[in-house]
Amino acid sequence: MQKEPTIWDFLEENKKSLNEYIELRIQIFSLQFTRKVSTIAGLIIWILVLLACFFVFLSFACVTIGFWLSSIFGSYIVGFGYTTGIIAIITLLLFLGRKQLFINPIIRLIIKEQTSNHEQA
Repeated sequence: MQKEPTIWDFLEENKKSLNEYIELRIQIFSLQFTRKVSTIAGLIIWILVLLACFFVFLSFACVTIGFWLSSIFGSYIVGFGYTTGIIAIITLLLFLGRKQLFINPIIRLIIKEQTSNHEQA
């Protein structure tokens, strides 16, 4: 009479296949993790490059506005003083709206990027 196979017999017979399957799943997880990290890192680097370009543009624009207001008011102190005041007001407004203007859109962009990559996989 033949004994009924148990789960342990099945595992023993398929040990090599099971080990290969586990190693393959680990490799797939590692590759997916690497892709997500590299995508987020690329997105962050792109945002930093854009911010650097915007900062250079903004710096030259502020100097130009400062000289323009100086020529209107006839004084460098008054022209650049008004420019500084305008920049301070804009900075305050951006600080007050930072969550709606910067934080939430970046979070949405990262989530959108990750969900689109997940759907492609």
